[in-house]
Amino acid sequence: MSERLFNGEPKFMNFTGAADYISTGAIHVPVFERQIMDRTKKRGTLLQRIQTKAATGHPTRYFEKEAHTSKHSWIDPRAIDHALNTEITRVERSAYIKALVDGITFTLFDYEVTQQQGLFGNLQAQDLAEVVTDMLDAQDRAVWTGTADSLMDSTKKDYCSLITQITKTGTILSGVRLTTAIIEAVAALMYNKQYKVTPTAIYMNPLDKAELDTQEMEAKDKVKTYDVEILPGIVINGIMTSAGILPIITDIYCPKGKIAILDESLIERQYVTSATPRLYQIGGGEDIKNQKHDLATRYIAILFDTFIVRAPSYGHMILTIAGSSGDALTSKYVGVDSTTTSASTTITIGGGSSTV
Repeated sequence: MSERLFNGEPKFMNFTGAADYISTGAIHVPVFERQIMDRTKKRGTLLQRIQTKAATGHPTRYFEKEAHTSKHSWIDPRAIDHALNTEITRVERSAYIKALVDGITFTLFDYEVTQQQGLFGNLQAQDLAEVVTDMLDAQDRAVWTGTADSLMDSTKKDYCSLITQITKTGTILSGVRLTTAIIEAVAALMYNKQYKVTPTAIYMNPLDKAELDTQEMEAKDKVKTYDVEILPGIVINGIMTSAGILPIITDIYCPKGKIAILDESLIERQYVTSATPRLYQIGGGEDIKNQKHDLATRYIAILFDTFIVRAPSYGHMILTIAGSSGDALTSKYVGVDSTTTSASTTITIGGGSSTV
């Protein structure tokens, strides 16, 4: 039916390279906007919970307030000292905008066959929606696994990951109960007399969450859990910490063995023109039969944005679980290779086995 550009995968490109795709002859196709917006609600949790705002330029610039020494003083109410002067310093920071692009081609033959069948419009919309879904998935992945070394790294085309940006770290020693370690880490993060730190969520890999749940099921003094709505209609478990009840959110792209304690109000995505992917048609449409150089219709989807973690040295924390590695589920109850891609998987539960 159709052919995907870029070997079937969305690509991060440098800003200038991606912009070439929206030069003369590109036509914006707003009819697919509804499908695009629907797909943005099917993405990962983190990018739906953080701030989204327009970038100031390329690179985009923002300010962060540094710790300061207050000059306040308790004084005689009849002798007010007017010489007191607290100085507040802000530091300018910047981040390069990244470009994510994907594309799809509809050949002349498929166009005419499906048009004759009266199916082309629906199939075209479905395929374009898949392109957008793949781009959103690429974003979700790059948030955790992006290869840029810093926000101003111009040599790497994807994001500087959350794991790279956050510099405050800790280690959970082997054998330590995960909920206990998380509760203590939240308290340590909040015990900051220079900055007000208020974590809002805990993120971890689903396999690590399974280990946490197993520990709690086996513990005599179980930690009480609470229902927390993280997105409209999505309720998960949370635990009581020094910051209140924090939801424990699983993300398949969060590296196994890493637990992120985040203040989501200090994380943002800055974009150029549109916060969602935009679709452009390169030729085609009613003129598809008249194109002598190329009898195919191409669509390009483009998104310009960047991912920024503010207060990376004190507002968040990345915990590493000692001894945790690989992507396989480690459990004495279930034996299954989580990396398998076969249609059926044999799992062992207790003494028996079954195929799923």
